[in-house]
Formats: sequence, structure tokens, C-alpha cells
Amino acid sequence: MSFQLPTFDELPPVEGMPQGCAWGIFDKDGRNDIFGTLNLLTPEVVKAATAEVRKGISVSLNWSLESIKNPEFFRKSLSHKVMKLEDGETEWHDRGCIVGRGVLIDYKSYADHKGIQYSPFSSHRITPSDIETVAAYQGTKFQPGDILIIRFGVTEVLGKLNAEEQAAAMSTHHACGLEGTEEMARWIWNNHFAAVASDNVAVEAMPPMLDGKEQPLTQLVLHQWCLSLFGLPLGELWYLKELAEKCRDERKWTFLLTSAPLNVPGAVGSPANALAII
Repeated sequence: MSFQLPTFDELPPVEGMPQGCAWGIFDKDGRNDIFGTLNLLTPEVVKAATAEVRKGISVSLNWSLESIKNPEFFRKSLSHKVMKLEDGETEWHDRGCIVGRGVLIDYKSYADHKGIQYSPFSSHRITPSDIETVAAYQGTKFQPGDILIIRFGVTEVLGKLNAEEQAAAMSTHHACGLEGTEEMARWIWNNHFAAVASDNVAVEAMPPMLDGKEQPLTQLVLHQWCLSLFGLPLGELWYLKELAEKCRDERKWTFLLTSAPLNVPGAVGSPANALAII
């Protein structure tokens, strides 16, 4: 199945929701859709993604669950608590989980090469233009259904800190990431990404900003558009250092990506269980 999707500004209005709500776009035969932008991962798209495998090298993108020694940003240490919900990530297993073409935007390496300095624990933000600049620098072009992965180098820094150092670094509640704006949401939708993941906390920079003023962490902008209005999954705290090294060695930043979240009924979050195959 192929999709001819409207642009962000052409999405039909949904009563009570802001412009850019994709509810109903993927509905079919009178049935409400539950997969959102994962619908873009059609059999044709997945088959084409397998052509990205040239060396047969697989790279785990999963950071150890014990790497965060002192959780902040509303995160908790590893624990298990069960709640029953009607829909959740279990539905993804019904469609074979997430398989597609991954595209790495190695912002960390680009910034190092260009002398752009930033702290992972600052609210350093990158724009759509920044992402496109890095893509051009790498010689990378996007395709509909791509899984966008952005490396800031955050998990690499966090992993070197002890519990006290992690607590001090994260206690400011500032973190680098994508700018949380309508412009970024529009760019993500118009590029028709199936999902977005990164090695930082929450994908988008924190705290949210509005008219130059810091907002509560509960007001994250991209979370509202991507998760709620687009049905687009977000992945955080991936470990991307080894992947970046392999991509640089091959001069190729695209690969086959698989992600099989835990098959727990009603789950709304899970370790990514992600592999990149180059």
C-alpha cells in the first residue's frame, strides 16, 4: 500500500485540535487506525530497506537499562508495574513490529568537525535547517517511511559519569535536542518519517520554550504533535556511538533498522530492542 499524504498545512481540520492533527488520515474501510505513521512502513518500503544491507554487520542501539544511575526528567530506575490499557505497543506486534530504513544524522560528529560546542546538559537546540545541513554534509537523502535517528552524543557522556555526577548534570532539567516548535513538527510530518529516535532525553530539547521563556517540562511541543496527533513513535536514550563509527567507516548513513518493543499487553513504553544492519 502506498500513501499520498497531505502536507502539514493541508491536513484536514479536526474539531478541538490544532492544525497539524493527522487523526483519520490512515483510517481505512470505516475502521479507526491505531498505527499512525508506522503505516508508512509498507511491505514495499521494508523490502526496499533490505537493500541497505551490504556488509552484514549488525549494531545494537540499546543502552544498558542500568546506565542511568540517578534518573531525572520524570524517569525512574528499572522497575515493573502492570496496568491494563485498551491499546498500547502490543498492537505493533500484530503488524510485525518496526522494520524499515534507518537514517542516522550524526550531529555530534558534524558539530565536532565544524567547531560547534555544546553541552548535552544545556538546552542546545537544532532546527530543521540544521538537520538538512548535516544530511547534505553526509550526502544523505530522505525517503518517505524513513526512521530518523539523531546522534547528539548524550548517552556516551552520561555513561562515563558516576551516580553523583549524573545527578548533578541532570538536576538542571536542561537537555539538548530538537527544537520543540510547530516548524519542526511540520518538517517531520512533511518528510513522512515513520518514527524518530535519538540518544538524548526526550528527543526534543528541554525545557520547552515559548516566546523566549522557559516552560514546564510537561509542555513538550513535539511530544504532543508526534505522539498524539501524528501517531509517530519517539525513541530516546539510544546508544549510537558504534553505529556512527560504522557509518563513517562505510561513508554510508543508511541501514536496515529493526525494533521489537517488549510484547507486554497494554504497554505504552518499552526498551527499543533496536538493531541497525549495515
